[in-house]
Amino acid sequence: MPTMDSTAAIAEPSRRLRTVVTLALALIPLSLVVDAYQVLAGGTLVDPAGPGTSVPASSLPASGAVLLLAMRALEVAPALLAALALRSLLTGWMAGDLLTERTARLVRTIGLWLVAMGAVRLVTSTASGPLLAGLGALDRTVVHVDIDLTALIVGLTLVCLSHVLAVAARVQRDAELTI
Repeated sequence: MPTMDSTAAIAEPSRRLRTVVTLALALIPLSLVVDAYQVLAGGTLVDPAGPGTSVPASSLPASGAVLLLAMRALEVAPALLAALALRSLLTGWMAGDLLTERTARLVRTIGLWLVAMGAVRLVTSTASGPLLAGLGALDRTVVHVDIDLTALIVGLTLVCLSHVLAVAARVQRDAELTI
C-alpha cells in the first residue's frame, strides 16, 4: 500500500495534469467541428491527400465530403479515447491508486490507443489521395503514406511498461498478504 507521503506527492501534480487533459478532451472534438465547418462552408481543404494538395470543398460530391469527414473522425477517435483513459489514470492516482492492476490496465489501454492512432493515420493518409482522385477532386492520383512513428513507438513502449506494472502490482499485492 502506498504511504500517505507518496500519495500526497503524486496527487497534486496529477490534479494539474488532469485539468490539462480535460481541456485537451474539449479541443479534440472541436477540431472535427472546424473540419466540418470548412467542408460545409465550401472552404479549401489543405493537404487532404498529402503535402502540396488542396481541394476546394465545393468540388466534392456530398458523399465524398462525408467520407473525408468520417476518415478525419477515425483519425481523431483513438486520440480522444487515449485521453479519456489518461484522465481516468490520473483520477486514480489522485485517489492513491498508484501501483495496481487497474493502473497497469489503463497504461496498456493508452498504449494500444496510441498504436491504433498511428495505424489509422497510415490507412487514412494512404486512402485519401486515390479517393479524392476517384471523386474528380484531384487531377491525378496522389498516394501519400503518412505514419505517426512517435505514436507507434510511445504506444508500444507503454504496452511493454504496462506488463512490468502488472507484475509489480501482483508482487506488491502478494507482499501485503505475507505476514
